[in-house]
Amino acid sequence: MDAIGATPHSAAIPPPESTGLEWDAIRVPRYIGLAALTRLPTIDFPVIVDPVERTVYFLVPVGEADDWEMPDARILIVTRHLLIPPIQQDMPPGRYWLAMPQRIAKPKLLRRSLEQVCGFISH
Repeated sequence: MDAIGATPHSAAIPPPESTGLEWDAIRVPRYIGLAALTRLPTIDFPVIVDPVERTVYFLVPVGEADDWEMPDARILIVTRHLLIPPIQQDMPPGRYWLAMPQRIAKPKLLRRSLEQVCGFISH
């Protein structure tokens, strides 16, 4: 297990990881997630892309996203599971790591970026 608490797997079909124990996940449509990333100076948190579902998952510390309310965003907390790609998976096919830092930092910047993008898109 690494510092973010998500265990990247080396098996072809990884088992799902529980959310809400060591980290939560914010699930957004891929176009929103990628647009939000362009507004950030650095990517200081793990980011998983699912090209099949056309989604992006941002991993944040437990409880950090409890009060986040954004259109098109789904917060995965306790009782949810997320398939974590193998550590070496950094491109399709399947889910892959867009960024995999060993720590999670500045989730408030991520929130602001997502809110700006969601606000821009919805108007």
